[in-house]
Amino acid sequence: MITVVLAKHSGSNKKYTFRVPDGHCIHGGTRIIVDTMRGMKEAVACCNSIDIESEEAACELFQGVTLPLKRVLMVETKAWKPLLEIPFSQKPLEFMF
Repeated sequence: MITVVLAKHSGSNKKYTFRVPDGHCIHGGTRIIVDTMRGMKEAVACCNSIDIESEEAACELFQGVTLPLKRVLMVETKAWKPLLEIPFSQKPLEFMF
């Protein structure tokens, strides 16, 4: 079993599927940092994370999914509050990790 979440990047209506680290749960509306083909990007979870059998099952459930699934790297924390107004590309990485 793996856990996946659907998320959208700001300024886009397209939903992407990301793999959630084992043992973690993400709720809809949560801001997350995800690994993408273009590097780390900020996104918002569209729904609660769900458990599925495998990455291959994600291809059957969601159209347009490519393997391997990219991963969720980080979930919003209280430390993000002062950074919410700063564009992601300008956020100091040492503050985020």
